[in-house]
Amino acid sequence: MLTCCIDPEHWSSSDVGRWLNWLLRQYGRPCDVIRDDADEYSLDNNEYSLDGVQLCQLSTDDVTERFPHDGEFVIAELQLWKNLGPLGQ
Repeated sequence: MLTCCIDPEHWSSSDVGRWLNWLLRQYGRPCDVIRDDADEYSLDNNEYSLDGVQLCQLSTDDVTERFPHDGEFVIAELQLWKNLGPLGQ
């Protein structure tokens, strides 16, 4: 189960890692950049370690570069969460 603020701009880097892990697993996508060690969610490479503000500021090209197989999927899902964010305030 995913537990984080509904507005991605308020996410910590741990929240971003949990969301990505949840998102990719929820839809049966490969999780090749995400590590899950005893309930600790983190990205395997510091290059991927972003907080919510940084994640929301990434361009489409930035996201597809970081997630070559799932970039468009991650962007679409992030946009849904960004649209819901103001509703949870």
